[in-house]
Amino acid sequence: WPGQAKEIVLYCYLAPGLNGAFEAFFDNWVLLYPADEWQTAPELSPNTAVLYDAEVATANPTDPQPSCRFGGAGQGQETMWFRVPARSPTAAFQTCLSEADGSGRSMDTLIALYRKEPDGSLTEIACGEDECGPDFGYLSQVRIEGDSPDVLESFKEYYLQVSRYNVSAQPTAVLEPIGRTTYVKPSGSSSGGFKQGMSWLDAYQNLDEALAAVQINPDITQVHMASGLYVPDPDATGDDDLTFSVPSGLTVVGGYPQTGTAVEPTPLAYPTVLSGDNLENDGLFAVRPVGDPVHVDNARTVVTLESGPEGVVTTLSGLTIERGVARKSGDGPTTPAPAACLYSLNTSVALLDCTIQEGLHARSAAGAVLLTLDEARTDAYVMRRCQILRNHTAYTNSSPDSGGMVIYIDDFANFAARGSLLIEDTRFEDNTNGSSALYGGGLTVFASRDDQEFIIRRCVFENNSSGTFGGGGGMNFGVSQALNLMTAGPPIVIEDCDFLGNTADEGGGLFIRASSANMPPDYHVTGCRFRDNHAVVRGGALASTNYGYAFGSVTVHGSRFERNSGPRGPAVDWERDWVTSMIASPKVRFGSCSFVGNFDSAELGAAALELRSRRNDSEVDYLFENCTFAENTGASISLDDSLGPVDVLLVNSIVQGRGDGTTGYHFLHDVDTYFVAYRSIIEDLTGQFTQPDIFYTSCIDEDPAFVDPPDPGPDRDWGTADDHLGDISLGAGSFAIDSGVTPAVEVWPEYGGDLFGDQRVVDAVNYVGTGSGFPTPNQRIDIGAVEAPPGIAYVCDGDTNGDQSVDFTDLNIVLENWGGAGPDGDLDNDGAVNFNDLNIVLGQWGDPCPI
Repeated sequence: WPGQAKEIVLYCYLAPGLNGAFEAFFDNWVLLYPADEWQTAPELSPNTAVLYDAEVATANPTDPQPSCRFGGAGQGQETMWFRVPARSPTAAFQTCLSEADGSGRSMDTLIALYRKEPDGSLTEIACGEDECGPDFGYLSQVRIEGDSPDVLESFKEYYLQVSRYNVSAQPTAVLEPIGRTTYVKPSGSSSGGFKQGMSWLDAYQNLDEALAAVQINPDITQVHMASGLYVPDPDATGDDDLTFSVPSGLTVVGGYPQTGTAVEPTPLAYPTVLSGDNLENDGLFAVRPVGDPVHVDNARTVVTLESGPEGVVTTLSGLTIERGVARKSGDGPTTPAPAACLYSLNTSVALLDCTIQEGLHARSAAGAVLLTLDEARTDAYVMRRCQILRNHTAYTNSSPDSGGMVIYIDDFANFAARGSLLIEDTRFEDNTNGSSALYGGGLTVFASRDDQEFIIRRCVFENNSSGTFGGGGGMNFGVSQALNLMTAGPPIVIEDCDFLGNTADEGGGLFIRASSANMPPDYHVTGCRFRDNHAVVRGGALASTNYGYAFGSVTVHGSRFERNSGPRGPAVDWERDWVTSMIASPKVRFGSCSFVGNFDSAELGAAALELRSRRNDSEVDYLFENCTFAENTGASISLDDSLGPVDVLLVNSIVQGRGDGTTGYHFLHDVDTYFVAYRSIIEDLTGQFTQPDIFYTSCIDEDPAFVDPPDPGPDRDWGTADDHLGDISLGAGSFAIDSGVTPAVEVWPEYGGDLFGDQRVVDAVNYVGTGSGFPTPNQRIDIGAVEAPPGIAYVCDGDTNGDQSVDFTDLNIVLENWGGAGPDGDLDNDGAVNFNDLNIVLGQWGDPCPI
């Protein structure tokens, strides 16, 4: 069947004398194949016709009854099923081109399309009966149009049922999606020949010819391209305004071999390159001035996606788009093109397995990609498994811009544009903005929305940079709500992303800005890693600002901040501002996060986190729950009251070490601030008591016993070759195990995992623990970012030989090594075996380990 074996023939040869025994057995056989039941239906490939054959299909009494069947709802005869992928909101299928089999029986089919519901049932959303007219007998078609009440939705499953009307109808028919594919390969023929792109043997030579054919033939829904290099100006006319103009709703797929072999597209093996370098004279990529003579032939925009009906998706898959140079045109517009490689305006877009690289922009907008929505409509942007590499924007002083990619959903006037965004498994690397750039080096998102989802998941932002006034070397994110909208909609999710080695003035890795005075959106940053990012001004890893607007609630959970740098807030620099009557306290929450080896690049003693607030209220501004601070240079947190009072609560957290080897306060604050640390492990706790207005409740000064303590190395400088980030998991015997309290876990149950995503509240069976239980008294949360496994061993200091008991064996080891330097018998690791070690053994005498 489609995508599987074309045909299976079973020959059975029975030995003499066995025929009678097997006849009854074979009479009960039913040949089951995937298309016979909807639960096992094969996928109906795009633009691929399949054969319906009633003589090998069977009926199932439990199948749904198509509502449009002539004479009233009821089943057809011998149903077959196919799974329909929701590649766009619209779909159409027909049997109208079926041919008579010569039997004289009527051609009469029935088609119905169903949506699978969460409970596993099927709901009919379209039904076809006798639509094809008198010239085609009683054949049928179904259509889901853009204005249909039940358009196809991504991530939902759909199934197509085909049957004949009754047993008097012809048993065979051809089922096909309405629409067809045209083909392009470098060795094809130009339109001046006789080839018309109907197959690989009949392929066009240039993509622009295939796109022209689509304009006059709306039945073409896909363009398949073989590997090779394609340019917008293949005839070398010198017209830099030529672009690959892709009609709305079209799917362009690259990654096929030039042999035309029928295989699934494989972009890595068969790269399909759409290049703006019309003369192929750029050589190795370098960030040259846009006006460099070598760029005189380059297309101003390589690919342009045309506007289309709301919700209709244009798909690019398996393509490499590169080397556009968005500059002014001598004969055309006096301003630069909006984007160098890819530009879309007012259309839904899906980018799959694409690489967009080495674009240059003269002034503003995007070095690589600009997706813009500026009308009162709702569209979707989906991007999966793509790469945005080595793109550059020269400079700007106003417009949203990015060296890599810009997504702009806003109509400037009344926030009427709406859009959803999903980016998964995509890499943004080595993208740069010029010296006066404003926004993100890798990705910039500015959007208005109401209840649409914004999700960025499993992406990598590495070695991107933004300019002098820039924010978000890796990514800059600002989302507003519709005017007068009093519900925030779903949170903006940034999940399981890596921000590595990015640079900007503000927010070296990620910059989040508030951009609406209305009900502000929530942000959830979960499972991310921020490492080696740098800010010239503030927020080495993460920064925010509000520009007079408001934030919703912000949750940063299970994220690592490691070895980031900057002169202010080398890990995080945050400004809090929001509508207090609408947002529940606390406003910014860090849960199960680690802050390790973040350092002040100016060596002026900046704390790892700098926190401010613009709201004068009595609510908690910042909550740190189950976080670990280790070996950051200077203090861990600094509170700045220059914008207003700041209130902070630290719970179940570990604060250890100052990476520069100095001693001092872990928390710095101005006059108008309030800081409470509760049930946390604080190094040099007694030394902290001399600082006024910092309140410590049930805190302790114990070694957390990290599995591998982080260390900046002998030079005591982070950011050098001898750095050791270590492992801050809790080792056996750590006082932090089962010693925490659980106030926030009950409030935020959806964020119950630890730094590595493991279960947050796990009772260590070998530990008594000193914390409060949740949800039952014998289950206690650990202190710090990482929860120890339930079977972790208990370590007694007096158990010198590790036999899990303190007895005469341990006493004899101490006595035998008395007066020596250890390590045998030196239980307190002070370099001498003496009464201190003897007292440890006597104090734990008889204790079982574990207990």
